[in-house]
Amino acid sequence: MNCKGKETRISIVEKYYVYPQAHLKLLNGQFKHSDAEAKITDHYYIFILIDKKDKTKKDTICCGYKAAKHFEELTGKKLPRLYSPIKDTSPHKDKTDNIYDKDHTKIVWDETRKQLYDAVMLIILLWNASPGTDIFTIKYYLENYTYLKPPLQKIKGVNTIIKSRKVPLTDHIKKMSDKNNFKEYKFDLLVKILEENNIKQYFQD
Repeated sequence: MNCKGKETRISIVEKYYVYPQAHLKLLNGQFKHSDAEAKITDHYYIFILIDKKDKTKKDTICCGYKAAKHFEELTGKKLPRLYSPIKDTSPHKDKTDNIYDKDHTKIVWDETRKQLYDAVMLIILLWNASPGTDIFTIKYYLENYTYLKPPLQKIKGVNTIIKSRKVPLTDHIKKMSDKNNFKEYKFDLLVKILEENNIKQYFQD
């Protein structure tokens, strides 16, 4: 949904419930078209909109910081912290891997759930996935009850999404590593669960 201009955003908030859903770092060479009519090359925000009169009507907004900050001011809902798969080599490192939530409270993650969440976020970033797709649905699911081990069904679901691209997730990471200095990710717990259930895994080669 177009959100260019302050008056447009005010009108949107009057008509819709606006929920911030993600704050993502673009990989080198990637870009996004902002719904505020700009080209985004660094990081972007995703919002879910629900019509106040008809809650079955939903929409999404993708935008940069300026528009996102305005939505935060209008709704009072804090923006999500940045998720970035890129190593931060600055002397004042920020936490960009969802160790902390938007209120700066440390998140308690089940280790297997965190591996699955990282895989989901990498899929979203590597494949430039669109809001409203299955991978985003799994993302939202994993962000609740982070201390619980994920069910096999969710692990299988992500594995199937990766399988559709024919090669393991780690191969996709390697392919983009020439332009991006990725953090180190492990998927061994996910692999073990799938192998114990006689399911071919596509998380790593």
